[in-house]
Amino acid sequence: MIRVPLLAAVLSVALGTSVSVASNRYDSRLRFQTISTPRFDIHFHQGEEALAQRLAGIVEDVATAIDGGLGPASGRVQVILVDQHDLSNGWATPVPYNTIEITAAAPPADTTIGNTDDWLRLVFTHEYTHIVHLSRTGGWIGGLRRAFGRLPVLYPNTFTPIWQIEGIATWQESAQTGAGRVPAGDFRHILQQAAADRRLEPVDRASNRLVDWPSGTTPYLYGAYFHQFLAERYGADALRRLTDETSKQLPYFGARAFRKVFGRSLGQLWAEFESAVPRPDQRASSASRLTTHGFFVTGPRFADATHVLYSLEDPHGFPSLRELDLRSGRSRKVATRYLGEQVAVSSGRAIFDQIEMVHDVGLQSDLYTVGLNGDGVRRITHGARALDPDVSPDGSTLVFVVQRADRRELSIAPLAPAFQWTPRALISVSDQHFAAPRWSPDGKRIIAERRLLGGPSEIVLVDAATGQLRVIVANGRNAGPSWSPDGSTIFFATATNDQPFRIASISVHGGPVRMLENAGTSAQWPTVSPDGRSLVFVG
Repeated sequence: MIRVPLLAAVLSVALGTSVSVASNRYDSRLRFQTISTPRFDIHFHQGEEALAQRLAGIVEDVATAIDGGLGPASGRVQVILVDQHDLSNGWATPVPYNTIEITAAAPPADTTIGNTDDWLRLVFTHEYTHIVHLSRTGGWIGGLRRAFGRLPVLYPNTFTPIWQIEGIATWQESAQTGAGRVPAGDFRHILQQAAADRRLEPVDRASNRLVDWPSGTTPYLYGAYFHQFLAERYGADALRRLTDETSKQLPYFGARAFRKVFGRSLGQLWAEFESAVPRPDQRASSASRLTTHGFFVTGPRFADATHVLYSLEDPHGFPSLRELDLRSGRSRKVATRYLGEQVAVSSGRAIFDQIEMVHDVGLQSDLYTVGLNGDGVRRITHGARALDPDVSPDGSTLVFVVQRADRRELSIAPLAPAFQWTPRALISVSDQHFAAPRWSPDGKRIIAERRLLGGPSEIVLVDAATGQLRVIVANGRNAGPSWSPDGSTIFFATATNDQPFRIASISVHGGPVRMLENAGTSAQWPTVSPDGRSLVFVG
């Protein structure tokens, strides 16, 4: 169950080259309004009023900064803010007109796009960079565009490789915000580990989004750090000269612009970039590897003393919830599971979340249960947007988080003796995002991750009866907390000082954070065995 850090294959920001008709793309129950600024029209629906107002203040600020470096967008920009998905995402296109779509749901801290204290600013910075880059045309092609309008073929930068399109936007998201993926240690570690293993992707494979590791993250990863390499060696202004020059080239011939701008071919520059990738600082590890799937293994949880449940996403089958027998080393599929990470166990059944299509347009999370003895999967919520479930030690109460437009609230619901979907929000505050709640062994407290707007991702302790909250850890990116069996210690993953995630622990009463030194260079999702003698994690 050792893995490289989670990448944003599904959650990463996507680029589209066409715009669907609104009636096919958006839930018919949504009623949109518009706020206009000097350069943008922001379209939002009911429940997003406060978010839209805040976004209106962000867009002009970000545009002024990016326009000063890369130049302005070609034309007015339409921004659609929508709350119909539970997956953090966004996309942008210059045709038929400049359009950005932003999903309101903010990412949890453990994802590679989770290195941010302001999701709206981060995702808008990324997507507006796409508009600036892709809407540019120059030379004789620019003349044709002025004559014939916004024909897709007259936007040469849309025909550059995906690593180039996503790379400059990913680099800009960090250059402008100081956060995002470029300075994130878990993101950078993927590239550095590939360098250490002599498995860096050549330039002709850097746009891969299919079955080769690191899958959908590849163009973002290589593109971002290649643009950082160019900016550091030649100056950030060279990136504007590059985008200007590629906008004058015939579609698919943009590589010729590198020699004109940098005096060296793209192949030569890529080779120099690969040579400059530093190797990671390898930490000693006494851990034993339990699984060899590759790709994404997440959310391990002991079902009993000898079995561990976990989730798997790889290119060889549908995502699934699996069970590992620690005695034999064999793994079996328990159920299909489309995304979702945390799993709970109660009375021989697993309770988990996964994403479902809602009203043919939305991707939203609901809760399911499956018997570990072979009983079938049963859906227990419909349209709840509930995720990250855990069950109290006595089996009576479910804790989970609920996605809203401007928050992820911490909620509970009765589970036994008969499940009744009567959820109650324990904590629901605008711009507070909870994730990965876990019951204490005595059933009186809940540990969880909390992210505040403009602040770090914290580990917090919540009184299950009153909702009173106490911050346990507040430095860096903190995620995936769990308990020791006696309830005295909290284990969690932490990423500080631009380093990959590591396992740490802290007393429930507070005090110093202790790092687990023998888990290796990268580690997340700790869970302790029932006897307290071993710890399973994802690395």
